[in-house]
Amino acid sequence: MKTGSPNLRRIDRGALVIGGPLPGDIVDFTGRVLVSAGQILTMSTLEHVSRSGGGSRFIYVGASWPQSSDVQATSSDVTPEHIIRAIDSQLGEHVEGRERREHERRKWKVQLDLVVEENAGTRRNVRVNTEDISVSGFGFLFNQFIHPGSLIEAYFEMLPGKPTLTGTVRSCVQLRGIKHRIGVQFESAERA
Repeated sequence: MKTGSPNLRRIDRGALVIGGPLPGDIVDFTGRVLVSAGQILTMSTLEHVSRSGGGSRFIYVGASWPQSSDVQATSSDVTPEHIIRAIDSQLGEHVEGRERREHERRKWKVQLDLVVEENAGTRRNVRVNTEDISVSGFGFLFNQFIHPGSLIEAYFEMLPGKPTLTGTVRSCVQLRGIKHRIGVQFESAERA
């Protein structure tokens, strides 16, 4: 299929990261901008773009799109807001135009892989069950005490692009027996 503009090229849908910022404009085959660079890509936006492109697995991008063949968002590009939008997208929740509290918590129960770095510099890999998540952090259940101030690396393997966020343990409350509820504040939320 010939495009209407010589500055357009096709990319595979797999090159796009739900919940990540777009590095350039997505356009139809005539060059009309469908989604502008910098916007966060949601599942509903991607479905709209696919319908506009005739349902093809390929999408057209304009001259503003980076020439690199790898346009996946890097860990440094990912923010807690990207993670929340990606989770909303997976859950089928519509987030545009929805009025929300600044740090609304969502119940979110999945298994998540973490690296915990204790104050003494000891690192360990653990798998935990999450309880909730917000733009500022998340909570999880664990069968051991984790010292407040410990550093956490959270690997969101279930999301496109498999983003990673870092944070700090702010609370560890014993619920019953050896079960604890740990609260983590995302690193970018500390700077806000």
